Amino acid sequence: GNGIDPIDVVEQFGADAMRYTLVSAASIGTDIQLDHSDLEASFKVGRNFANKIWNAARFALGGLTERDLAQLPSGTRLEVADRWILSRFGAASRKITEDLDRFRLHEVAEETYQFVWGDFCDWYLELAKPRLRGDRGPESRDAAASTLAFVLDGWLRLLHPVMPFITEELFCHLPGRGVEDTLLKGPWPSGSDMELWPDAEAAMDELQDLVGSVRNLRAEYGIDPGRKIDVVISSISNELQAALAEEEAGALSLARLSSLSREDAIPSGIPGAHAVLRSGVEVFLPLEGVVDIERERERITTELDRLKGLLEAATTKLANPEFANRAPVEVVEREREKAHSFGQRRERLLEKRDAFLMPDE
Repeated sequence: GNGIDPIDVVEQFGADAMRYTLVSAASIGTDIQLDHSDLEASFKVGRNFANKIWNAARFALGGLTERDLAQLPSGTRLEVADRWILSRFGAASRKITEDLDRFRLHEVAEETYQFVWGDFCDWYLELAKPRLRGDRGPESRDAAASTLAFVLDGWLRLLHPVMPFITEELFCHLPGRGVEDTLLKGPWPSGSDMELWPDAEAAMDELQDLVGSVRNLRAEYGIDPGRKIDVVISSISNELQAALAEEEAGALSLARLSSLSREDAIPSGIPGAHAVLRSGVEVFLPLEGVVDIERERERITTELDRLKGLLEAATTKLANPEFANRAPVEVVEREREKAHSFGQRRERLLEKRDAFLMPDE
């Protein structure tokens, strides 16, 4: 048949994976699209999320104590990353509570996903790892541990209506908790009493923008993800300065950098990739010794010539009145899209040509 037996899904992926997949896809006015012949593709979103929160929580639990869970973050010396995740958690809690009150369960699922996977797992947990080991002293360790415990406890509660089994299991394994403890009877984190930290959010936004820009440059220029590189920044904003004052080591680790140099101006006269952050901070990645300069120059020249020919052919075709007037509308539109794509790809290559200090055509 063409139906899906929920028991089969539960056996393969778990009840929470099925629940999350269905709830997150159940937006108002849309039908849920599931392929009965490919359960893996249909339910992988919920399965992957369940695996992610399980692994993240189990890692966090390995570094926390009962004292960490009892200590409120406000009683410690919070650092910029702590204030940021607490501010983000407060905002997420308020929004999720509002959506629950409005029965927007698919939005609850999506917003919880974005906070847990994005803010908590990809950023805060990574930045907190060295602090939890005590690399920055006991005071920093205590602040990170109490913040981590507080936010972990909170998002387990937020996620419980959508994924009750895995959240209940993890909650019972928090330090000092047992099988008699349950999320069903605990307080709900509405976020109404949580402080906002706009300065910390601005600082971390800058740090994330910097790390994201470096990662994009690495991908664009084909640099091995595991290779550490040097990066130069200039025109540094106050927000980025505040973030790097406490989390420069985190930025180095997340962006796989060996050094992050500050200069009054970006270096000139040497091959390098360039980016500008939203705040105007300039980022420069020297390419000498990182990629094969001559080989890249040859590849860029060949590709520019090829795209130039394709763009000219497409432009000539579109300029032909017989083609524009007689061809089906969808064919003409497809040709316009091709020409636009060729032009965009050529513009990106021209930027790369400048990065490699190649002469103009």
